[in-house]
Amino acid sequence: MKKITSILILFVLVCLGGCKIRKDLNIDEQELRGLGKPQVDRINPQGIIYNNIGFILTVFGDFSVNDEYVLYVNKKKFGISRPNYWRYRISWEIPDSFLRNIVNSAGSSDTQVEVRVSSIVNYDISEYFEKYRDYVSDVKILQIKRNQTDFSVPVRLFNEWNHSLAPVLRIDNKGYVYLAWRELIGENWQAMFCFSQDGGLTWSQVLNISRSAKSIGIMDMDVDEQGHFYMVWAEGDIGSHNVFFSRSLDFGATWYNPLQISKDPGDTMIPRIEVDVQGKIYLFWSYFLPDGSNYLQNVILMMSTDQGDNWDEVLLKESDDSVGHPAVKSGEDGTVYFICGGYDGIECFYSKDAGIRWQVNRTGIEGNFWKSMNTSLVIDENNTLFLVWNTEDYLGHNPNSWIHFANGTEGGAYWSNFQQIDSVCNTSGGSAGIVVNAGHINMVLQSPSSLFLLQSVDEGKTWSFPEFIPGTEEPVAPTMVMDKTGKIYLVYVGDYSRSQNIGGLKLITWQSNN
Repeated sequence: MKKITSILILFVLVCLGGCKIRKDLNIDEQELRGLGKPQVDRINPQGIIYNNIGFILTVFGDFSVNDEYVLYVNKKKFGISRPNYWRYRISWEIPDSFLRNIVNSAGSSDTQVEVRVSSIVNYDISEYFEKYRDYVSDVKILQIKRNQTDFSVPVRLFNEWNHSLAPVLRIDNKGYVYLAWRELIGENWQAMFCFSQDGGLTWSQVLNISRSAKSIGIMDMDVDEQGHFYMVWAEGDIGSHNVFFSRSLDFGATWYNPLQISKDPGDTMIPRIEVDVQGKIYLFWSYFLPDGSNYLQNVILMMSTDQGDNWDEVLLKESDDSVGHPAVKSGEDGTVYFICGGYDGIECFYSKDAGIRWQVNRTGIEGNFWKSMNTSLVIDENNTLFLVWNTEDYLGHNPNSWIHFANGTEGGAYWSNFQQIDSVCNTSGGSAGIVVNAGHINMVLQSPSSLFLLQSVDEGKTWSFPEFIPGTEEPVAPTMVMDKTGKIYLVYVGDYSRSQNIGGLKLITWQSNN
């Protein structure tokens, strides 16, 4: 009996010697004075598709009581963060190293984590949530899924060009990819061009198409199936721009000298160009009326059936409002759509007879399209319109950017599925790349930390969780095309510094899931 008792005593001593006895946490009431319980309404995003990269988690609620808060994901504490000016939003960066441990511990299954916010910032209360429940928010759940996309590693396209912006990407039926962008050369922005005939593995010589003594502004490009390339841009001084046009009729080997094509009395801006299935060119732009308001705009349409030798001009829209950043696209049946802002929403001009007659549908819609920027428009095989645009405001003493989405039918007479994409996952505004096939949408947007992919299989009614794309640090200006096999090409400006106008073009490819 004595021997058994001795063994038990020895066992207890060994356990006590090898274990730390947890000491209860008691925070002085004086330190808790003035602290409140954070009221959390939702987290953004509510889930992610993990792909070996971290992301920024934003928490929305009422954070009016205190100036500083900390985040807990499960029982991992993340450092102090402060709410925005109106005290309804706080953000934390969730690193890849933490997410990887969570995902690995779940094996091959999807998983979820608990998210809490606390006003107690000087202590780790991860073991005392119940004790200090008056200072800890209710739990929100973050879903983590594993069915990630097989993105290629980002490839820097042109090491010699380091001041790139606003890429424009096009693809033809042969799968050849055409790329234009703005490049800062000396003190002026120029319009650049190159193409790839092998899926982006190699690229042609980069050409300076504008060769301008002044900086160019917004530009656009389109191609047809006969090796004709067309490029337009705005060029001039502040408040006095004109539209210039250039073309290549031999698969980009040689280009015509740029030609000023606008003769408007006001500041000309935002040229858009489209080539329909018959090879007819449609060139749109807007210009400010010379009333000094910098608000009222007319829209000019010029059309050419002979590769730009001769043009017919039409005053498409005589405006009493701002048109925003318009978009143009032609369908497989030859219908041409031009979308711009109107007084109460969207105006969709369309022609089914190669521009002879134009009809217009004016539709009220949310999203302030008259203030739109970075507009993208794509059309599916059923002539459904998929429209994405960006707006900005300065509420709350800080610039805010929003991405909006809607799809239109019957020539833009009806618009549905209007959404502010930031409600799915916070963006940093700017442009969005979008491709559509059989109702399946792939859309890439920029967050403050990286690019992310959203997908929808029901024309935008619902969206996947965001999938952040590895290797896309400091990104701007994503643009996308898809070939007939479902291969997607994404070009963006990476490692971008706005203050120094430094950033290089990068390419990522992957196969669409549909």
